[in-house]
Amino acid sequence: MHLGAGVTVGLTGLAAGYATGIAGDVGVRSTAQQPRFFVGMILIQVFAGAMALYGLIVALLLYTLTTK
Repeated sequence: MHLGAGVTVGLTGLAAGYATGIAGDVGVRSTAQQPRFFVGMILIQVFAGAMALYGLIVALLLYTLTTK
């Protein structure tokens, strides 16, 4: 149960970091060319980071539901 929760958090954190890096790179380049893309870039960054939060929630559910 601890390993499953840890792997869940680790993989979703890795995926969120990778998505944030790619979206940030593309977002900064597009914002440099067209400043109106800034708000869209920020929204994409928020949604990319939310993956890690969802992974943490799933890990907490795995841990709490299996300890009963």
